[in-house]
Amino acid sequence: MHDFILKDIKNTDLAKEFKDIGYDKSYIHKAVEKFQYKNIKIFNLTSAQANIIKQAALTVGTDCATNRDCITGKAEISNCILGGSISQLKKIAEKLKFQPFGLKILGEMIENQLITKSHNPVKIVGILNLTKDSFSDGGEFYEYKKAIEHLDQIIKEGADIIDIGAESTKPYSKSISDSEQLEKLIPVVKYAKSKN
Repeated sequence: MHDFILKDIKNTDLAKEFKDIGYDKSYIHKAVEKFQYKNIKIFNLTSAQANIIKQAALTVGTDCATNRDCITGKAEISNCILGGSISQLKKIAEKLKFQPFGLKILGEMIENQLITKSHNPVKIVGILNLTKDSFSDGGEFYEYKKAIEHLDQIIKEGADIIDIGAESTKPYSKSISDSEQLEKLIPVVKYAKSKN
């Protein structure tokens, strides 16, 4: 019997996840395009336009949801939802550039929609309190061994940033001198650096 473990991965985590499993670093950027999915809603299409987009999507192994009456031509106008990996959507956009009914412009618009904005990626922050009177964990990680175990758990769970504090901000908490804080922080920070 196997104890399988499954984890949902967000699009923003893909490059890190590929790196973590030992994937070929030189190909990660291409792999992200194959695994990163996006859904785009397109408004006010004629039946002909919607059918062409659907056919282009099917040729690359994905789909485009349209009004059910587009196929019969009864729907004069339809919105659609085009979904797929970034790689598939780029191929669809390229195919649309060679189609009639103004779809060349739509192909260019889809390409522009796929430009990733990596200047503000979402980051997960983990908290490690090295205090006796923390309001969130009650001093559970005050001892070095417990702190290191919790730090390892935070890293394993995918934190991008770890906030390590040695003075409680709980109301009425006792002030801790700089030297006492450094005494708690330095060994844990050194350990954290060694994990990088």
